[in-house]
Amino acid sequence: RAEKLVLDLVEQEARVEDVVPHTGTYNYLLSMFSKAGHSTVPNLCDRVDAIVQRMLGSKDAFQNFVGESQGKMEQGSRTTAPNNITKHLLIGIYSGKGGYVERSKHLLRSLENTRKKAAGSSEGQSGSDIALPRSPERPLPNTETYNYVIRSLLHSNGSPRAHASASSELKLWVDGQTGQDTFKEDAEYATDLLSSMVRHDSSLPTRFTYNYVLRLWAKSGSTDAGEYAEEILSCMEVRTALCDSSRFSDAEFPKPDALSYQNAMACWGVSALKSRPGAAKRAMLLLDKMEAQCIPIHGTRIGEHSANAHVYN
Repeated sequence: RAEKLVLDLVEQEARVEDVVPHTGTYNYLLSMFSKAGHSTVPNLCDRVDAIVQRMLGSKDAFQNFVGESQGKMEQGSRTTAPNNITKHLLIGIYSGKGGYVERSKHLLRSLENTRKKAAGSSEGQSGSDIALPRSPERPLPNTETYNYVIRSLLHSNGSPRAHASASSELKLWVDGQTGQDTFKEDAEYATDLLSSMVRHDSSLPTRFTYNYVLRLWAKSGSTDAGEYAEEILSCMEVRTALCDSSRFSDAEFPKPDALSYQNAMACWGVSALKSRPGAAKRAMLLLDKMEAQCIPIHGTRIGEHSANAHVYN
């Protein structure tokens, strides 16, 4: 109904001077689609593409906007040009569907470039962005934006496993099914994003962020997966020591949890399968560290042992 209302406003624009949809109107619609999700809205990405194309005024301008063509960028009319909020919402929508990862990466680069240009400005984002109801609380791109993009990498290559359990991830490498080299480039890209995120208070990585990146390395098939996992765990521990825990929810606090260590174990499993010297010993040291901290497994009863069967196997 909201979609029909906005489209009706577009049709009335030429006839009724005071009835003119603007960027905020379209962003409300995109926000509703984002909350509804792909499981609720059929052909969500196609419908969203049609909306943004209306905002920009032409198909060529839309393709340029999402990075699928090169040329002079047309911004559409002043009142309907997509802004940072639009890009953030689109990244969230595209991240939930395989095959759209390049669009997400392009829109993230656009947001990062806008932030660089605004560096040193007291205003940051444009006034229109700040005035939009339900706009993200922190300047864009924020932590959620980056998490969307990293999650989209897990949906790429026909593998929508962003929310797979730690046990199932570990079973994959135990059964020898993980090591897909196609994920190595994604894992390297996501690791670079971590470095970008920590430079800004609005985009500090959360535990979810680190665990997503660890999972990508567990899928990478890289000989160096274990080394990268150890570095990521170290970053989490350093940030934990430096952070004020009262500023974060439990889910956001960067302290490694059972899933972090299990994914790191999976990474060492990948390295071992690739005949990395000393990988098995490093995995045992990590297991000892995990046991020493008595880290509970999510989804198990209180009092159960910290490591499950997949870790020991």
